[in-house]
Amino acid sequence: MSKPISRDRFSSASEKIRRSREVCTKRGRILSEKSKQHVEVEEFVQNEESTSLMGTLRRTMSLGRLSKRKGKSNRELAGGGGTPPSASQSRQITPHASPALSLINAKLRSSRSHESLLATPPSMHSFDLRDPDVEVKPLHSSVLGQGQCFKVATSQGSKYISCTTAEERDRWLSSLRRAHRPHEEHLRRTDSSLKLWILEAKNVAPKKRYFCEILLDRELYAVTSIKTMTEMLFWGEHFEFKNLPAVETITINLYRDADKKKKKDKTTLVGYINLCLSEINNRQVIEKWITCSSGTVGKAGKETKSELPIIRIKARKQTVDILPLDAYQSFIKYLSTDYKKLCQMFEPLLSVREKEDFATSLVHILQKQSKACEFLSDIVMEEISRLDDEHLTFRGNSIATKAMEAYMKLVGEKYLQDTLSGFVKELIQTTDDCEVDPTKVPSQPLLTCQQKNLDMYCNLVWAKVIDSAIRFPYEMRQVFANLREKCKARGKEDYSDNLISGCIFLRFLCPAILSPSLFNLTQEYPNERASRNLTLIAKTIQTLANFTQFGGKEEFMIFMNSFVEREASNMKTFLHKISSDEGSNQFLEFDGYIDLGKELSVLHCLLSEYMEKHSQ
Repeated sequence: MSKPISRDRFSSASEKIRRSREVCTKRGRILSEKSKQHVEVEEFVQNEESTSLMGTLRRTMSLGRLSKRKGKSNRELAGGGGTPPSASQSRQITPHASPALSLINAKLRSSRSHESLLATPPSMHSFDLRDPDVEVKPLHSSVLGQGQCFKVATSQGSKYISCTTAEERDRWLSSLRRAHRPHEEHLRRTDSSLKLWILEAKNVAPKKRYFCEILLDRELYAVTSIKTMTEMLFWGEHFEFKNLPAVETITINLYRDADKKKKKDKTTLVGYINLCLSEINNRQVIEKWITCSSGTVGKAGKETKSELPIIRIKARKQTVDILPLDAYQSFIKYLSTDYKKLCQMFEPLLSVREKEDFATSLVHILQKQSKACEFLSDIVMEEISRLDDEHLTFRGNSIATKAMEAYMKLVGEKYLQDTLSGFVKELIQTTDDCEVDPTKVPSQPLLTCQQKNLDMYCNLVWAKVIDSAIRFPYEMRQVFANLREKCKARGKEDYSDNLISGCIFLRFLCPAILSPSLFNLTQEYPNERASRNLTLIAKTIQTLANFTQFGGKEEFMIFMNSFVEREASNMKTFLHKISSDEGSNQFLEFDGYIDLGKELSVLHCLLSEYMEKHSQ
C-alpha cells in the first residue's frame, strides 16, 4: 500500500485553480459576451505581430510561378450518417467560391523553398476574420493527398493551404486562431481531441480492395489506405484529430474499391457504422467490433448480422475544461520548482499510459517555460542513480523514459522526417527481401542474395543517420550535452555514450524504423515483407548503437557483425557530435506551437484524481 502523498504545495496551487474554476463558471457568460463586444478583429492588422503575420502571408502566397496552371478539383468533401454519401461524392474536394479564391490545384505541389503556401491570384490573400463562424483546422494528409495542409472556412467559402512542415503548419494555425480570438488565453474554453484506430474488418468478399472513410458529424476528416482482402483485411491505421468542434457522431464508411480491369465497375459503399462520442468515457480507451449497417439503399435490415461486415476499431477521446492562464500561475511555479519530487511521488502510482500522459504534458509545459532541458537532465540522472545496472536506463517504462520520448517527438519531428522518411517509403515500396533466417529461405543462393540486401539497406540508412548530425535539433543537442557533462562530473564519462545512444536510438530512431506509422513517417501500415525488412534493419542499427554483437539466439544475423565492427567508431563520432555545442545551430531551434492552457489543465486533472485516490 502506497504512503500518503504530501499535499502542501500542490494543494495550495490546486485550490487556486478550483476557486478560479468556480468563478469562471458563475461569470463565464458575462466574460464571454464582454470579450465579444470589445474584440476588434482589426487588431490583427494594427498590432505589430499581426502586421508581420499578414506581411508574411502576402509574401508567401504571392507565388504565381507555383500555380501557373489552374486545375479542376478532384475531390469533394461529403458527410455520412444515416444515409451515407456515394463513394464518388465523398472522395472529391471542391473548394467553395470562384477559381480566383481557390488554393486547390489538380495536384498540390510542394515548394522547394520556405514559401510553401500554394496560391493563384493575389486576391486569395484575404481572410475575413470578422466572420464569427470562421473555422481554422488542420487537414489529414489523406483528404487532399498531401501532408501539412490546413483549411480556413468562412461564410464566403473555404481556402486550403499547404505548408512545408508540421511545425510551420502549427504556427500558421496558432497565429490565425489568435487573430480570430485574440483574448482566448484569458477566457474559459473547452478543447476536444480524438484518437481513432481503424484496425480490421471481416465478412467482406475475398480478393477485393477496401478502404474506409472517417467522418465526424458528416464531414470528411480522413481516409484509410486501400487494402486487399486475403486471409484478413487489416489496416492498423491510427488517426488523431485535435482542437475539434463539438462533435456528436463518428461515422466510418466501408467501401469496396472499383476494379480497374473492369471499366464499368464503380467504388461501392458496402456498409457503415455510426458511433456516438457520448458512449466513450473521457480519457478511456475503447476497443470493439461493430457490425455495419448495410450500404445498399433499400436493403437495410434484409441481411442477417452474420452477413454484414464488421469493423474493429479503437478510440480515445479527451475533452478538457481550460481556465484562463492567470488561474494556473501558482501551478506553473510549483511544476517549475518541484518537478523532481512530483515525479518521485507519481512514479509508482501511474500505469504506463498514464505515465505517458503525465510526462508528455509536463514536458510541454516546461518547454514553454524554457526548463525542459534542465528537467530531463535531472530526472534521467536521478533514474540512473536508482538503477543497479546503468545499462537498463531507458529500457523500462519510467516517467524519465516517457518524458524523453515525448520531448524527442516534440522537438525532433522535422529532423526525423528529413532523416528517415525517404528511406522508409522507399523500403516499403521495394520488392527486395531482406529475410536472412535460413529456416524461412528456401535456398542458399537466395539466402546469400538477401543477406546482401540487408547489408545494403543497413549501410544506406546508417549513412543517412550519420549525415543528419549537421541538422540535429538544437534542444536535443543541449539535453545530450548536459547529460554528458553530468556523467563526467559523477566520474561516469565512459557511460555517457551508452546513455545518449539509449536516448536517440533505443527510444527514437530505431522505433521509428521499426514502426514508421507510429511516428508519422507513413500513414499505411507496412505489409508483412516490408515490416520484416524494417525489423531486421532496426535490429542491426540497435545492435550497433548498443556496442554489442550478434550471437546466441540470433546466429543467423552473425554475418552482420562485420558491419557492426566496422561502424563502431563512426557511431561514437556521431554520438559526440550530437552531444557537443560545437556545430550547434540555433536556427534549428524548436519553433512549434504548444497550447499551454490545455497542457496545464490535462496535467492538473490527472494529478488531482490521483491525489484524491492515494491521500486517504
